Amino acid sequence: MDSTEPPYSQKSYEEIIKEVCTYIKKIGYNPNTVAFMPISGWNSYNMLKPSVNMPWFKGWKVTHKDGKDSGTTVLEGLDCILPPPHPADKPLCLPLQDVYKIALSEPLPGDNMGFDVKNISVKGVHCGNVAGDSKNDPPGKAAGFMAQMIILNHPGQISDRYVSMLDCHTPHIARKFAELKEIDCCSGKKLEDGPKFLKSSAASIIDMAPGTPRCVEDFSHFAVHDMRQTVAMGIIKAVDKKAAGVGKVTKSAQKA
Repeated sequence: MDSTEPPYSQKSYEEIIKEVCTYIKKIGYNPNTVAFMPISGWNSYNMLKPSVNMPWFKGWKVTHKDGKDSGTTVLEGLDCILPPPHPADKPLCLPLQDVYKIALSEPLPGDNMGFDVKNISVKGVHCGNVAGDSKNDPPGKAAGFMAQMIILNHPGQISDRYVSMLDCHTPHIARKFAELKEIDCCSGKKLEDGPKFLKSSAASIIDMAPGTPRCVEDFSHFAVHDMRQTVAMGIIKAVDKKAAGVGKVTKSAQKA
């Protein structure tokens, strides 16, 4: 707010709030759940303590599922953020990444953890493997998946049958673009079925076919690499596991 003209202008603040609220509604969020406050990071105004330079600001109010909160500073706004629930009742899904020697008494969803499985050689375990509960929705290889993607920086054009390297959780694998649908990057509205090609900044819905089937899940984030740079990023919307089958079951799991 120290850079507005004049400094700490209430009019400038209200104009910014109006524009941001319009954008928030477009992407599907409720502005009433967002805390807005005028601040000056350079001078620490309204960061930890209320500022006397903006007497017109009477504080912020938000509504969430646990009730209502109010405050004046950024610190109070951070304190009112509700932590996301841990889906501890869901089936185990554990992408293998590396070897660590740090003790952890109780892992929670999202934590990095290590474990030791009997009767499995280290040579048989690779980065990109996924461990799970063999008796409760075990992880399986995906025959393909549908994803929403935006092209960041590609010097040429991306068309169907385009092949590139894709990073999703821990594996680094080749993927072929089987089918393209161009969409509006802001609203998500479909613009064209089966475009001949897509260029930088274009958003699309794509069907991907793996060169080698791998285990991926809905809502997994991925990055597409080509020519030694990241050319696109996206999120998986739906996974086709019908031709997959589950992976290997350990001897200890068979006995359990």
